[in-house]
Amino acid sequence: MRIATKINIGVLAVFAASVVANLVVLEWTIKPKFDEIEIGDAKRNHDRVLEGIQNMSATLRASAQDYAFWDACFDFARGIDAEKFRESTLSPPDKMLENVSVDVAVFFNSKRELLWAAGIDESSTVNPTGLVADLVNLEYRHPYLSGNGDGAIKTGMIETSKGLALLAVAPIVRSDHTGEPAGVLLMGKLLDEAAIQKLTGVLFKFDLGGQSVGNAEVERTVVTGQDTISSTSLVIDIMGRPLALLTSESGRQMSKVGSEAINYAVLFMMLAAALVIMALWLFVRSVVVSRLAGLTNHFAHAVADGRISEHKSSDANDEIRHLATTFNGLAKQVNNMRDELADSAYLIGLSEWASGTLHNVRNSLMPINMYTLKLQELFSKQWCVNFGTAIDQLTNPETPPERREKLLAYVAASNHHFAHSVDMVQELANNIMSCSRSIEEMVSGHEIFTKKDVRSEQIEIRELLANVAKMTFGSTGSEIELKFPDQPAFISGNRIILRQIAANIFVNAGEAMVGQKTPKLVSREFREAPQNGDYLEIALSDNGEGIPPDKLTAVFARGYSTREHKKGGLGLHWCANAAKAMGGSLWAESNGTQPGATLVLRLQKACESSAHGIAA
Repeated sequence: MRIATKINIGVLAVFAASVVANLVVLEWTIKPKFDEIEIGDAKRNHDRVLEGIQNMSATLRASAQDYAFWDACFDFARGIDAEKFRESTLSPPDKMLENVSVDVAVFFNSKRELLWAAGIDESSTVNPTGLVADLVNLEYRHPYLSGNGDGAIKTGMIETSKGLALLAVAPIVRSDHTGEPAGVLLMGKLLDEAAIQKLTGVLFKFDLGGQSVGNAEVERTVVTGQDTISSTSLVIDIMGRPLALLTSESGRQMSKVGSEAINYAVLFMMLAAALVIMALWLFVRSVVVSRLAGLTNHFAHAVADGRISEHKSSDANDEIRHLATTFNGLAKQVNNMRDELADSAYLIGLSEWASGTLHNVRNSLMPINMYTLKLQELFSKQWCVNFGTAIDQLTNPETPPERREKLLAYVAASNHHFAHSVDMVQELANNIMSCSRSIEEMVSGHEIFTKKDVRSEQIEIRELLANVAKMTFGSTGSEIELKFPDQPAFISGNRIILRQIAANIFVNAGEAMVGQKTPKLVSREFREAPQNGDYLEIALSDNGEGIPPDKLTAVFARGYSTREHKKGGLGLHWCANAAKAMGGSLWAESNGTQPGATLVLRLQKACESSAHGIAA
């Protein structure tokens, strides 16, 4: 059997085994992952529908609370100024329902006597039909009628003559929740399935199918079909009884895309195998072997001088000549690979720029998170509740004068707290906007970096460092003692890159100074570079944990970190590359693990900076 034939058979066998192995691996590993993702998405879509219903229920609860926990409504339930309350608050009925965004409302006194009712289907107290009749005849008996309530409003779903609806049942009590309930308020709103579907983007339906609902399991079930995944759960009514089955449908586009990708991958592998075998067959037929002796000498020469050049074969048309031609083709491929390696190095550089930008964005997000937490701390939930209760009692004409004086004093004190909180909100909002602008600059500047077009401008370094320090440490509450030289100094560089370098240095310094009683970060000096007076060196020192002398260079390596508990090491590596891109450099100085470390950033001076006081 000829060599060409053996080679073709061997390559065909390898490719066939590779195609089968890849197909098996993809089907056993990748495809199930697509199925898992789809099932997880189906469950999340189902949860989104339930959350939409819960949000509507919370809105209904708030509407019921506005009326039920109201002194005027309490008097109405007890029969005090009932007609006045009907005329001023409940009339016209359709307007009252529209104001609280409900479809039906029913008022009972403590004896379960119907006081007033209205529904969007024009049912009312006089003619309790439709939605009103559904609520009046509801089997549910609220515990407040027997005096055993816990003060909470109960919400849930019910089935009405108009379809499924959300119901809120609330005791009618005074605004301060004292005394026995004077009655019960029921408010209902028809479940707007179209609105929930539009809000969530999920197709779903309710099944009120009697026995199938009663026999349904409480746990959610997921059924995977050929085109869709169905997620079903049992919905109970306000009385805790099975009401309906909620079924949501999710498409299986992802698994289809996965299957198509696997099929295309196998197809392309088969096509590649066919092309390779065909090319190899043509190649072996046209070029077999070159002259062995000449190739041996040529190989020895290549080893001696380290250069790969084409072999000048003889005109003899035999196997040795064809082998020499193969070697020449290999030499060309090596040269092409060398060029491709250079292009690959450029792409890797771009990737590092992108990674560095993401690292800097994460650093800028840290103060935003802290500012957001401070915003949440300004207004406590209990203070808001107390303030609202005080306002309600002040507006109540029955509040005693001595109680009213105390309430006024409390409101006055709260007003001062509110004014202070407003100032703090404005300050925190400005800080968040500043951090957001910084992130926006990073992202927009990334396009400049990828094009290797780093635009330079004149920058006053002290002002830039102060702004970055405020943004970095202002959100942490750390007491950092930051000092700068008295005289201004100007450098030539890119403001976006320089802000990111400074932010990385400050973040690393802050982490290194954890545990210090008085964290101190000092811009020790601005000095002209000893080797070249056109460059300015900015030394930033901290009193943190320091850097071992043998690690002063390693800290700038990609993936290296001096702290074992911290992963990454991207910051200083990126900073060094960024400084180099601006024509400068960055290095570290330290006496060991104590007392701290100094990072020195060397940048080109702006032409205007020579007149400003720069330390020699």
